[in-house]
Amino acid sequence: ILQCESAQQLEGELSTLRDALSLEETEETWDRIARALTKFAAVVKGGGYKYEMELVNGIKASAREIVSAMNSERTRLSAAALECLIIIAPRVGLAFEVLVPLFVPHILRLANRTNKVYVTRSQTGLALILGYCHIPSIIPHLLAACKESKMVTGRAIAVEGVLRCLNKWDWTDRYTKARVGDVEEVIKVTGRDKDAGIRQTSRQIFEAYKVLFPERVEE
Repeated sequence: ILQCESAQQLEGELSTLRDALSLEETEETWDRIARALTKFAAVVKGGGYKYEMELVNGIKASAREIVSAMNSERTRLSAAALECLIIIAPRVGLAFEVLVPLFVPHILRLANRTNKVYVTRSQTGLALILGYCHIPSIIPHLLAACKESKMVTGRAIAVEGVLRCLNKWDWTDRYTKARVGDVEEVIKVTGRDKDAGIRQTSRQIFEAYKVLFPERVEE
């Protein structure tokens, strides 16, 4: 943990991070990029999260470069980028919403890799984000992964994410409830998936859905 005691200090750290992220990833530079991401995550932990607007805007401005690092074939660099995001997300909560379309689809795509290290990180990262950031706009991205992921792991992690949302989020909230149509589409799509494990999770979603929305089941 590195102490961060002002918005000005955070801006300085963001500038340092941007400098590292601007480097082309090579054998000589990737470790510097990874260390910069790890250091920035420590700054966020040390108080940088208190300056929410500056933090979110800074990460948004560097989204393309962070995604590039996260997609790296170098597992340590990819891990540093994802770890930075999953340290930020719980600390900014609902403010993470503007970052959802920039990062969540890429986190989900990691689950389509053949390397199990990436799959596990995708699963862990998504679970943390869904656990701390109850942001309804994440659900369409989960639905898209359920429909489009060619790998079983990609679809499985997405459908598990939907189940987590149903079990952990407040579905009396009108913005969350507005996404129930997406949940119904997930049930339809995954209920006929080729993979038995995904179909089983789909049934669990349907059971949770019946409890939350009995009136829609009757319709």
